[in-house]
Amino acid sequence: ASASAASASSNNNGSPPSEQQQPLQHLVLVGGGHAHVQVIKALNAAARPSHLHVTLIDAQASASYSGMVPGCVAGLYDPEQTLIHLRPLAQWAGMTFVQDVVVDIDLEQKLVYCRNQQEPNNEPIPFDVISLDIGSTSRGLQDVPGARQYTIPTRPIDQLVKRL
Repeated sequence: ASASAASASSNNNGSPPSEQQQPLQHLVLVGGGHAHVQVIKALNAAARPSHLHVTLIDAQASASYSGMVPGCVAGLYDPEQTLIHLRPLAQWAGMTFVQDVVVDIDLEQKLVYCRNQQEPNNEPIPFDVISLDIGSTSRGLQDVPGARQYTIPTRPIDQLVKRL
């Protein structure tokens, strides 16, 4: 009885039957910011359901980790130490990394178009679920008298690290 119970509770690769029957799904993460780093950590290859494929898209090879930027500003860290290298992180997590700029998202067809994928032989990236973590920018610096002269914009965060 225990042998038949064991075979009913798993398939040939040891996965529960419910996982075996689920269709392949594709999660696309646009942007390698702080929030997506946490998603990548939580959905690494060992923890991620086998039916879920994840693709990370970012224009840059590395992202500034916002939690370390104050320490960089204070001189505790070098700028290089504040970087999250996205390709090795994606490789560690068993995910696909695409270094490119997203130029369009078709929500009806569920396709992501990237700048370099606009060439004839490249295809858009399909998705079932998409998440955007593309950061923010400081706006209106030209409109506020004295702002350019007396302030240091903190966004985008990678530009702050480069300026300092």
